[in-house]
Amino acid sequence: MSDQIVPRGRELTFNIIFTPGSFAYLKFLLPGMLNRLTCSFRLAANGCSREETAAMTDCCKRFDRLEFHQLPFTGMVPHGKALNHLQKMERTDYFCFMDPDIVVTHNFLSGLLPALAGQAAVFSGRPVWQETDSDILPEGENRLMGRYCRTAGGLLLGSSYFGIYRNPVLNRFIEKQGFCFERFSWPELPPRASLLLVKTGLAANYYDTAKVLNILLQEQGAGLCYHDTPGLLHIGGLSCNILSRGKLTRREDLSMERSLKRKLSVHLLQWLHALLNARPLPSMPAGNHPEIHKKIARLKRQITEDYHAYKDRF
Repeated sequence: MSDQIVPRGRELTFNIIFTPGSFAYLKFLLPGMLNRLTCSFRLAANGCSREETAAMTDCCKRFDRLEFHQLPFTGMVPHGKALNHLQKMERTDYFCFMDPDIVVTHNFLSGLLPALAGQAAVFSGRPVWQETDSDILPEGENRLMGRYCRTAGGLLLGSSYFGIYRNPVLNRFIEKQGFCFERFSWPELPPRASLLLVKTGLAANYYDTAKVLNILLQEQGAGLCYHDTPGLLHIGGLSCNILSRGKLTRREDLSMERSLKRKLSVHLLQWLHALLNARPLPSMPAGNHPEIHKKIARLKRQITEDYHAYKDRF
């Protein structure tokens, strides 16, 4: 398959992975996505309860272009392991995924898919609470976390929020390297991969989901690109906040900047919970950037519109 070929939206199936507790908050976004996009969606249950999987199955019966898939693991597994399983299932030329807390305002694929021409993959979906330049990996940072999409030198690290890969490229990579979307600590890396990462100057203590894949794809000559689009608004971190019940975890409270972003992420969960339960809506935390404030306002308007338009369909 030529890497100049650009797919049409209806040729694509996006995998959306739901973790425990998230489907009840986000299910009403699906009809709007179906109305605004021509692609299909596969709802994958990752450790969800029987009640949740039953609700997801019922949803897929109610709407065209939705299908349900139960991941064949006991309990919830890491995001990379879920993506690896779904990629192995894919029989088309494209492997696509998006986070369940992505809100679609219009058909953004018409502007995004041309960016795939000549590339092995295209990414998008920076969370609404993240400023444009804050996705650059800081000099000396030894943990390549999901929020970092590129290096200061311009190498793309990609994201696991939203991605469209040319599937034959992934299949060749797996055949050669023996892994795909996994996250790694340095000691866990295959020897060949660690040597290549040293060569690129990106030896680190930790690599989040798909970071090693994306770095090594470019080392092998593949092109990757990131394309922002106003039609895609990503809440960001909602599933993690549901699982942690909004509590700060691990390294997330180490800086005022990170703390503010975390507060905004938790605020959006609290705001969504209030909307769904007809309670007073909480105010925005103080101190946010005007750019972030505008995006969050757009996000809330679209969520409110979709909720009232489709809540009676479930």
